[in-house]
Amino acid sequence: MALTATATEKVVEDIRSRLKLKPDYVRLTQSFNRPNLSYFVRPKPKGKGNSTAKAAAEWIKENHPGSTGIMYCFSKWECEEAAKQLREDYGLLAQHYHAGMQPAEKERTQAEWQSGKIRIVVATVSYPSDLSNLSLTVGFQIAFGMG
Repeated sequence: MALTATATEKVVEDIRSRLKLKPDYVRLTQSFNRPNLSYFVRPKPKGKGNSTAKAAAEWIKENHPGSTGIMYCFSKWECEEAAKQLREDYGLLAQHYHAGMQPAEKERTQAEWQSGKIRIVVATVSYPSDLSNLSLTVGFQIAFGMG
């Protein structure tokens, strides 16, 4: 079995060749387009302090009240600070999640998110793969190479 999220035809053929897949192998593909998803890009607020957290909190409260979601940050420190701001300044049920946490703390955070006790997880890319109750995703910073 070979799995890939994105691959050109050349890459697919290379995978097939290297894995010595028979010519009649089964190949399942689908478009990356998900009609049930909406994408929005917002300008990052200018100013000092927690203006990005404020904008994110206002957007979540206005457009997704009560929804569960993930907000991605680049660093462990940013995850902790953003989650703290969302909780303390804007009343959102938010908690951080990153690779520097103890296993028990990670398990507790994930269990609380899955049960609805936590609505927003502010994470690095280390968040686990069970995202069955995910209804929104927020990128807290602009991706590298996009600035």
